[in-house]
Amino acid sequence: MRELLSSRTTPLFRNVFPTVWSVMFGLGSLAIWVLPLGGDNPPPLGVKVLFPVIWAFGSVLIFTLARRMRTVWLDGDTLVVRAGQEEWLIPLASVEEITERRHRNPRIQVSARGPTGELVKVRFIPARVFRLPFKPHPVAVRLREEVAAARAALPRAR
Repeated sequence: MRELLSSRTTPLFRNVFPTVWSVMFGLGSLAIWVLPLGGDNPPPLGVKVLFPVIWAFGSVLIFTLARRMRTVWLDGDTLVVRAGQEEWLIPLASVEEITERRHRNPRIQVSARGPTGELVKVRFIPARVFRLPFKPHPVAVRLREEVAAARAALPRAR
């Protein structure tokens, strides 16, 4: 049975947040140029130019970072990963490394070897649980345990 490891808000973070942020910042950038802000003392040209530049770079950065996030389930000895409509399976025994960001907004990255030997990195936002700051996330701890068990179950080469 599939067990959701990633946060239920991943689709919102991946699809809705970048769009809303970009549209709102874009409207703010347009307002600086079009609306009579400041009355007799309009914003300087540098500020008017800076806002669209920040909007462009910020939008690219947010869309790039958000699109990397995946929805992840644990199904027996396999990770099921979804990005949009695409879904793929990663055997736990092929996982090489599990890293995590431990501060306020945790992220987990699973690095595994694909069937052709290429390194695949899957990043996701783990489900929210109460934990002390800078302690390992329970999802990362569980994944490490499951990977160790999957590797131990593999037949040894002689």
